[in-house]
Amino acid sequence: MGYVDGRWLQEMQAAGFLTDLTAYSNSLDKKDFFELPWKTDTVGGKVYAIPDRIDPWMFYYNTDMFKARGSRNFPRP
Repeated sequence: MGYVDGRWLQEMQAAGFLTDLTAYSNSLDKKDFFELPWKTDTVGGKVYAIPDRIDPWMFYYNTDMFKARGSRNFPRP
């Protein structure tokens, strides 16, 4: 068992590093997961990973705090 970032799943599957988990994934209630990771975990109709989480890669900040510190180059929305 290991963690595979979705960006490399296709490449790792093509290299033969991953096992077909389709039968196991069919025993899970997919309503417990977000839909998109199942698409990225699937190659040629077979599931090669079970979604763990979605990393949204967002950054939240408070522009008032940047202004209060005198920063003129605070991030813009």
